[in-house]
Amino acid sequence: MKTAQRLEALVRGLALPEGRRVGRPGHAIAEQWVAAQMARLELQFYAGDSFALPFQNERGTAFTNFAGLICGRDQSLSPILIGAHYDSVIDAPCADDNAAAVALTLEVAARIRPGLLRHDVIVAIFDSEEPPYFLTDSMGSIHFYEHQAGRHGFHAALICDLIGHDVGFRSLGEATPEEIRRLVCVQGAESHPALPGLIESTPAPAGIAAIAVLNSYVPDLSDHHIFRIHKHPYLFLSCGLWEHYHQPSDTPEKLNYTKLAALTDWVTELMLRLDNIPLPPTKVMPDEDPTAEFESRTIAAALPAQLLESLKLPVPRGRADVSAFMGRLFQETFEVG
Repeated sequence: MKTAQRLEALVRGLALPEGRRVGRPGHAIAEQWVAAQMARLELQFYAGDSFALPFQNERGTAFTNFAGLICGRDQSLSPILIGAHYDSVIDAPCADDNAAAVALTLEVAARIRPGLLRHDVIVAIFDSEEPPYFLTDSMGSIHFYEHQAGRHGFHAALICDLIGHDVGFRSLGEATPEEIRRLVCVQGAESHPALPGLIESTPAPAGIAAIAVLNSYVPDLSDHHIFRIHKHPYLFLSCGLWEHYHQPSDTPEKLNYTKLAALTDWVTELMLRLDNIPLPPTKVMPDEDPTAEFESRTIAAALPAQLLESLKLPVPRGRADVSAFMGRLFQETFEVG
């Protein structure tokens, strides 16, 4: 079975028609599915004798994070975490939000066998990312970090959310160029001086065009939040919001599994390279805006100058041009604020 087919099967397995909202019957079915997938991959238990890491909030609402472990060669090193959330915001499939990222996470985990990397890898499938738990103590990734994670810290965290769809410009509709459709945004390169070099030295497959931008251009929209505020190196990958975001119409057949497969290949390579670069603690980046030129290069590499000009966007050469580009991207694809 090809990667795209495996990813689609995983998405369809999790994207239940009844959804995966906390406290609903579909959530319990999703819990069983996630546990079964981790067992299929023969991951080790991260803690205790189960992949399931249940917890409750002060109101007695029950949640379940899941975490598996792929052992590396050097147990003295801090682990790399790859993660995504599995709950849904409504009683609907929510294929892009976030079954697609869970599928990618599981597929990457299937490729990393024990002993392949120096670092341990934590495969984390978080609960309760969606409202009303978002950015509260009940959010799965926050609870995991504060109450369930080990004491060895994190070498880096790689989080994905909303990664299965084609990017489309509202003003262009079906005429949106392929270069725009295959965009994926990478946030967090500013979290460590070594990350821009990592991204630029990891060629993206033909099916995606990766652009790097500051996390501060948008609010913390997903589970990378807790790693960012605690100053861990992190990368957050997303194709952004789209017309089916938080809608019943977010169904599996609307996703681009060829793009998702290419992104899976790229994330796998990023993981392999993350394992081999030192990420020592650092308080500040070298200058006030250390990634502006780097971000400009990633945009210019992803989108030809002629296309940028046709969209009335400047060829990026610094922060002002990146900001102008992101402003237009928000107008066309996002609903931030």
